[in-house]
Parts: sequence; C-alpha cells; structure tokens
Amino acid sequence: MRRVQLNQLTENMTLAKSIYHDGNLILAKGMDKLKDYVDKLEKFGIFSVYVKDDVSVDIEVLDAIHYETREKCKRILNSCFNTIKNQGNLSNNIIDEMVISILSDLFEKEDVIVSMADIGVKDDATLIHSVNTAVFSVLTGRRMNLSEIELKNLAEGALLHDIGKVLISSNILLKDGKLSDDEFANIKEHSLLGYEILLERTNMSEEARKIALQHHERLDGSGYPYGLYGDQISKLARIVAVSDVYDALTAERCYRKSMSNFKAYSIIKQDVGIKYDEEVFKKFMLNIAVYPNGVVVHLSDGTHGIVSRQNKGMPFRPVVRVIDDKDKEDIKLYDLNLLDDYGIYILD
Repeated sequence: MRRVQLNQLTENMTLAKSIYHDGNLILAKGMDKLKDYVDKLEKFGIFSVYVKDDVSVDIEVLDAIHYETREKCKRILNSCFNTIKNQGNLSNNIIDEMVISILSDLFEKEDVIVSMADIGVKDDATLIHSVNTAVFSVLTGRRMNLSEIELKNLAEGALLHDIGKVLISSNILLKDGKLSDDEFANIKEHSLLGYEILLERTNMSEEARKIALQHHERLDGSGYPYGLYGDQISKLARIVAVSDVYDALTAERCYRKSMSNFKAYSIIKQDVGIKYDEEVFKKFMLNIAVYPNGVVVHLSDGTHGIVSRQNKGMPFRPVVRVIDDKDKEDIKLYDLNLLDDYGIYILD
C-alpha cells in the first residue's frame, strides 16, 4: 500500500483504503480505474488516496488505532458538536466512551510509529484533526511516562481542543484562500469559547479544559488567547500544541494539498525551545514516520524508490524499496536499508 496524489494515479492501481463522508461510502476498497473518479474526489477536497500496485503490494501502512475506533470517535464528536450548536450542552457518557476507546487501542500496541493519515472530505476536517491530535498527544504522553489519569485528561482535552470552532462560522472555517485579519481574529476566539463550553462539563478536570484554552499558547509569549510564557502553559497543553500544529500542517485542506511529514518536522523544529517544548518534541518524533511507509523518496545516489519499512529510533534512515527503471522493459526492485549504508541518504 502507498499514498499517491491524484495526478499520479495509473491504470494498474487499485484503491487500498475506502473513503467515507459522514458515514457514507464514496469509494470502496478494491476499486480500479481510479482516474475516472479524480473530479469527484477533488470536489470533496480530496487530493490523494491510498492504493495498491505491483511495487507496493506487500508494504504495510498501519494506523495507530483501529478503523472502527477512529470512525466511532468522529461520529461521536460530530454528535457532540451538533448538540452544542442546538442545545448548548455536552453528553458526558459518549465523551467518556471516546476516551476509553482511544486509550484501549493505543495501549494494545508498543512502540507505535504512525505512517497512515486519515483521508476525508473537507466537511470532516475538524473531526479528523481532533482524533489525530488526540492519538499523537497520547502517544507522546506515554513516551513522557504520564500517569493513567494524566493520559485520560490528555486524551479528553485533545479530542475536544477545537470544540470552540462549533461557534465559528463554517464560511470562515472552510474558506478557500487566505483569511482576512477580522476572520483570523474570529477564529482565534475558539480557544476561549471552547474553554467556556467545557466549563459546563462538570466531571472534566481543569487540566483537560486548559488544553482547549491554551493549545495555541507558545513558550515565547507569542500565542493566544493570553500570551502566556513558558511554565505558565500547562504540560498537557504543550503536548497538544505540537500534535495540533503537526497534524494541521500534514493534513489535506480544501484550499491546499498536504505538506510532507519531513517539511512539517522541519518547520516545527525551527521553533523548538522557542515556541514549542523541547522534551515534548523529542518524544513526539519517536511516534512519527518522517518518511512514512509507501511514500516516494529520492536518494543521494540518484536512485528513487518507496519507503517499505521503518527502523525504530532512526526516523531519517528507513528501508527503501529502490525502483531501478533505467531499462523500462525490465524494471528491477530491491530493498535498501539505509542503516547499512550511511553514504546514501534521502534528499529533502
């Protein structure tokens, strides 16, 4: 399996991961002739898909949580958001169900390295982002040896960190192109709005609520809503801050294609110790494939290929399935472990 942009689809590719919108199937796993569906996918704001072909048939691209858990969490979040819009309150039981499901899935697996991204339509962007942010945050918190209570608070706060956006106009949230100063100021209100919504959830800890309030605060005081500095920002909010921005950079949006994991890593790293907590970032990166399984990479020796496997603790030196296509009539494939040859590296 591998992820490709729509303009890279070829006739020998079949869909490796079904695509849904609001619980309804758009395209089913196993479908072929994918080029015929490019216009349909682009209308939904989808620019890439997971496929299988001769090169990637045995490459695994695994998610950190079960598909059923991910879909259940998105469904529950959507119900929560709609309830807030219509009734102004939250249901405690279904939120607890989300938290338990995510924690259970993540504690099933050791040393998870996330390669798979959740592909969805633009209307589902906030739901997908909320679940991704929770997954990244809990994995990071576990690396930081947080207690079970802290991990529960972290999962709950991360899932609901953007809940204030339900009170922001969808015309702004889904706008194609750059926001005006007034529109950006409006979006920035979601942190405080979310905190105020969560004050109504009486069985939620203050540490979990602070995640919604503080996840856009930065160590140097450049964040919002209060311009807090350093340790004025809660530990859990500092974890979610990194997870939040990473997922925002690597996710597809209705107005742009996703950024590569390496590019997102590079952007965040520039501000580590300035805007983002250094320990959090180090632990966060232990869970992320900088070059995910299935992605096409170009090597320093002039060859190219597809990442086929990760090397634990060495995110910049995975195993690459090199595609030797100098002879178009006789294309050869071989796996190159970059740990075995430090003279060869992946180009930026």
